[in-house]
Amino acid sequence: MRITLTVISAGIAAAIAIAGCDTDDVLDAAEQLLPDAGAGGPVMVDLSPADDTTVGDLTDDEKVAICEEAADAVNAALSDADRCDLTAAIGSVSAIADGIEGVRARCAEILDPCITAARAARAAGQTPPDAPLEECAFFQGDVEGCPVTVAKLETCLQDVAVVAVETGRALDCSILSVDGALEAAKGLGEALPNTAACVEVQQACPGIFEVPEPDGGLMEDAGVEDAGAADEGAPDEGMSELDAGVDAG
Repeated sequence: MRITLTVISAGIAAAIAIAGCDTDDVLDAAEQLLPDAGAGGPVMVDLSPADDTTVGDLTDDEKVAICEEAADAVNAALSDADRCDLTAAIGSVSAIADGIEGVRARCAEILDPCITAARAARAAGQTPPDAPLEECAFFQGDVEGCPVTVAKLETCLQDVAVVAVETGRALDCSILSVDGALEAAKGLGEALPNTAACVEVQQACPGIFEVPEPDGGLMEDAGVEDAGAADEGAPDEGMSELDAGVDAG
């Protein structure tokens, strides 16, 4: 399942300049008029299937909807700048062969046009594109007969989204590491926070978060190490900013 990045037409910026005004001046003025535009917000995962529906009874369309709703929650919580940071970090994976300097250079190349496009979109009354959360890693394994309810899954996906948002907010092209680029490019669900809800879901229905191996097999990549270590509160701190892969040096 692929959630693709929508590209903003270059015509948006051109339309702003039709009146003969300097584009940057128009964008700056728009930001002053709309200071909260694109500022992001709280993480709120709200799944559309009924809370008492079990995962084993979900239709294919409902599974697709859950993937999209989780990604929507992440994008809605990120600011325009954070979404561009995440977009740039994901795109920087293409330069991994050039090492850390190549990754950072590619990240910066993607970041600046993304920010310009986001500002232009806001000035034109449009919504900037979402970050390209490319792969949904949910439901890749066998979930037939899974007794976990949508309500319980929603609690876990809330934790997953919080970690993804924290990672996005911590990204910075200037200190991005190769590991950070790879981490940013992971699909939602490829690593799970060690929370009570996610441990419970993974133990009851491992097929929800099984990720296909390159050879076509399945591997469990839940990111939950020990059910006894599950934290009833917020997602494991070790899965947030540090896993954004910023280079401490």
